[in-house]
Amino acid sequence: MSTRREENIDLSSNLSCPTRDFLFSITFFFIILLARAISVPFYPVPFTLQTFAIPLICLLSSSYKRVVYSLLIFGLYRACLDSASCLMSGGYIIGFFVMAYILMKPSMKKNVYTVASSVLFCLVLELLIGTIWLMMFLKPVEAFRLGFLFFIPAEFVKWIAVVSVYSLVKKVSFKTER
Repeated sequence: MSTRREENIDLSSNLSCPTRDFLFSITFFFIILLARAISVPFYPVPFTLQTFAIPLICLLSSSYKRVVYSLLIFGLYRACLDSASCLMSGGYIIGFFVMAYILMKPSMKKNVYTVASSVLFCLVLELLIGTIWLMMFLKPVEAFRLGFLFFIPAEFVKWIAVVSVYSLVKKVSFKTER
């Protein structure tokens, strides 16, 4: 016998699992899309916040499937609607999937030090994959300079932001669980 209060709390269970996965995936996609639209002036190149949103979603989500679906939708969006820049940035999009694969592992979420090192590793790996992809279109030295070196200061800022927000969310959720 359940009380009325319990019924109100468990409303999300009325949605089927595929519907819930779809809604979460679409929500994650729009978060990534919104983060991509935000351009922060920075030297030597301005940066968007999609590489802030993606690791944070990976760390805070409990469903690998939802994250992958949202990245697939984002990749399709880039390929269909933004195809000119997608061709050059295809390696970075592939890097997002690698990032999701690594960061969604439970062992990567043990403590703040593990999170910090795994996010840093993933951000550098994503830049390397993107740079290797760029080498199909540019000379290797130019691809390394434009696809890797210019983005290091911005990635460092995003790394600190992701780890800070993640630790804050975990700290708040731990206090509310008690």
